[in-house]
Amino acid sequence: MLWQLFLICLLIWILVVRWQNRGKREVAKYLKNNIGNLPFLGIGHKFIGSDEDRMTTFRAIAAESNRNDGITSFWLGNHLFVTITDPVEAEAVLKNCLEKDSILRFVKALIGNGSIFAPVSIWRPRRKVLAPTFGLRNLNQFVNVFSEQSNIMADRLAEASDKGTFSIWKYMTSYTMDSVGETTMGTKLGIQKQDNHPFLVKFERLAELVVARTLMPWLHTDFIYKFTPYYKISIEMINYMTSFVRKIIKEKRKAIEDGSNKKDAIDEQNNGTGRPATKCLLELLIDYSGGDKGYTDLELQEETMVMLLAGTDTTAVGASFVMVMLSKHQDVQEKVYQEVLEVMGDEERPVSAEDLPRFKYLDAVVKETLRLYPPVPITARETDKDYVLPSGRKIVKGTGVIIHIWGTHRNPKYWGPDVEVFRPERFFDLQLAHPAAYMPFSYGPRNCLGYQYATMSMKTAVATLVRRYKVLPAEYIVQDGDKPLRVKYDFMMKHVDNFQVQLVRRK
Repeated sequence: MLWQLFLICLLIWILVVRWQNRGKREVAKYLKNNIGNLPFLGIGHKFIGSDEDRMTTFRAIAAESNRNDGITSFWLGNHLFVTITDPVEAEAVLKNCLEKDSILRFVKALIGNGSIFAPVSIWRPRRKVLAPTFGLRNLNQFVNVFSEQSNIMADRLAEASDKGTFSIWKYMTSYTMDSVGETTMGTKLGIQKQDNHPFLVKFERLAELVVARTLMPWLHTDFIYKFTPYYKISIEMINYMTSFVRKIIKEKRKAIEDGSNKKDAIDEQNNGTGRPATKCLLELLIDYSGGDKGYTDLELQEETMVMLLAGTDTTAVGASFVMVMLSKHQDVQEKVYQEVLEVMGDEERPVSAEDLPRFKYLDAVVKETLRLYPPVPITARETDKDYVLPSGRKIVKGTGVIIHIWGTHRNPKYWGPDVEVFRPERFFDLQLAHPAAYMPFSYGPRNCLGYQYATMSMKTAVATLVRRYKVLPAEYIVQDGDKPLRVKYDFMMKHVDNFQVQLVRRK
């Protein structure tokens, strides 16, 4: 009897969902794909497997979209996603559909209403407070931190140089976490000097769990997820990370209140160098939001977690891809090296804020790397009403829209026949047919505020390393020209071979 009741309820649920999705099914009919949707699962089964398998599916979706004039669709469970790789259509969505898609909600367990995924009603007023903190004047002061931490990384890499193939990832992600920790919270985490630091380990493991849940529709329901072993692990990691940040916020507030913040900043950040004290992003947020009458501790915690989350992995992935591409293209690396020498001279000194704008060719190398290998290959929005795109195609309310950055950057209509070729020079004479054709940090009102921060950190790190080391490809790599790198999707898009290279100390 119970089974009969269950089947009846299941049938009713299916019929209700089909009725609710009748408009979406019409959209799916004229935005067909050849990827292979299954009943109830959609293409969810294609995300089962390794992280590389997941990215292979996303690449197939991008190719399908580019074959169909920059747009296609697929189902994930009972949720329809329209995928766009045409910048004209993408711009319309990113400027008009400001709500992030609900599939991104699983990150909210860590960041709460942090601005990156917050509802528009929360995001809009926070954006006004956050924007000034990322002004160029503030960012230029952070270059001292980037330079100091990148020199620590270069020193640590001496243990791996001249010894064959190794992964540069752990060195790069430790560098970015230390840099982000100091610039965001004013705290020296010391991750580069401590292998397997618990904050970094828990951060990376939590990212893996979030991605796995996002791409498996059968784990979307909280009731089911709480019965899996992943739930307990994720809660433990979230509690550790949020407690860590809350403690620092309370200490920072107390330091401001008792007037000792300036002395602490000099002692802890300057480390005896004598350079002027720099306010960290957390202190700037407290100031710009109104001090004691501004953001609550919870709001500060949410935005601090966003900066830690976005700043660490985005920069580490981008810089690591740059190092791999330099290893594959020795002629490009030599041009970067000569430019660094020309800008900095023979004097052994750290990279300064004044140096960064002068690294013209390095800037082009970073941009071309981010075109081919954007750390965040997709972003998702949800339509709050029916929309008609510039092409005349209609998207109905409640549809998820994936702006496929990887696919847009490889759309031959906008990038030409050499779209797969690594050619930094294209950014010297580039006249984009549409500004949204290049958007490694998204586009429109909800683009990434920290794009300059990330770029400055990447350029500082790469210039520091290239000046000291020559980067060679991994020993098992044969000459493969412009053969694309194998990539995987793990919260960010990463190299399957974990960014393996060789370093040889320059004489």
